[in-house]
Amino acid sequence: MVKKLFAVASLTALTGLVVSVAAAGCSSSSSSGDTSTDAGDSGKKETGVVPDTDSGDTDGGGGTCPSTDPITSADIDSQIGWKPPAAIQNVCNAADIQKLNDNFQAGTAKTFNDLVAGITGTCHDCIIGPKENANWGPIVTFDAQGQTGIVNFGACFGIYDSPACGKANEYLELCLNVACQDCDQTNDTVVQACISKAIKSGGACYGILGETQSSCTKQDAQDKCGSIIDGASILCAGGVYDGGTIDGGM
Repeated sequence: MVKKLFAVASLTALTGLVVSVAAAGCSSSSSSGDTSTDAGDSGKKETGVVPDTDSGDTDGGGGTCPSTDPITSADIDSQIGWKPPAAIQNVCNAADIQKLNDNFQAGTAKTFNDLVAGITGTCHDCIIGPKENANWGPIVTFDAQGQTGIVNFGACFGIYDSPACGKANEYLELCLNVACQDCDQTNDTVVQACISKAIKSGGACYGILGETQSSCTKQDAQDKCGSIIDGASILCAGGVYDGGTIDGGM
């Protein structure tokens, strides 16, 4: 039986592993980001997979790394689900996107709501919203306090490529979180080896990987949607944030 996905949808999704496969089927490379350390400071997904080695077999704490329990989209549908993003809005400015980036980089957020501290009004509501909303943005909360939720990389893929691509990307994120949650999250080699195993034939996330490959068609999607900052900028500011300004559209 698949592990409860809400274990991942809690603060683990904020301070633990967040992973995705690059270009969602447009290549066979894999990406990972850790929302509490270097890559995750801005919710970024870094490209590259360490060769499959024994370093990913256990975490030293009795867990299985990676889990071999198969995880399907139906499992995630029943426990978390996914909703497509709304149309692109131009409600945030460069200072808002920089604030979001700063909140990630600070590494002090205790809740998902903390990630948007200092961002107000329609920009705030575009970046983060409750699961009850008809459309999901870059951050989705499952309770009023923001203790549970997801960093929704799929929102950007959903608007740039297709809703099916967005859903498959987010489900792959969640699947790999579950498969690798018993790994040593402080050891990047272990985490990368886990990802490699989980997406191989027979791995827990192999089926969902196939769904990203069949659903996503745009070769440059990973470049456009490579971080949650990119996603928030595109979805809520109407362009790409370059560190100082919002430049153009997609």
